[in-house]
Amino acid sequence: MAINKVFLSGRLVRDPQLKTIRPGMVVAEMTLAVNHVTRTKEGEINKEVCFIDFSAWGKRAQWCTQNLSKGSPLTISGRLKMDSWTDKTSGAERTKLGLALEELVIPDPLEEEPQRPQQQPVSPQEIQRKKQVYSQNYEDEDLPF
Repeated sequence: MAINKVFLSGRLVRDPQLKTIRPGMVVAEMTLAVNHVTRTKEGEINKEVCFIDFSAWGKRAQWCTQNLSKGSPLTISGRLKMDSWTDKTSGAERTKLGLALEELVIPDPLEEEPQRPQQQPVSPQEIQRKKQVYSQNYEDEDLPF
């Protein structure tokens, strides 16, 4: 069994670009920025941004170009697809992994979570203290289950 389904949540990097493939067939090409935040053992915050190209076709493409713009928050789902072409200048074969849009959700601004206050970095001493607390050895009779 093979499954090809992807769910992503982020913000549009730029306005959707509408292209006409042939009369009556249009595609909107877009890029979604997806953030991932982690902490190091020392408590430092690492931010990583992944840029995912995706496309919408037909009426959905037209809707996207009329209703979405740079910075729009989105949750999308679709399938991974591999595009391949020949570079016109070098003649080399090129490929790019992207997402074919199947569903799109725009969060309701009234339902968004309130912004959390910026958290202070955790000190190395606090991390070490928490490790000691969580790594204590317990006997079976000490456990409540």
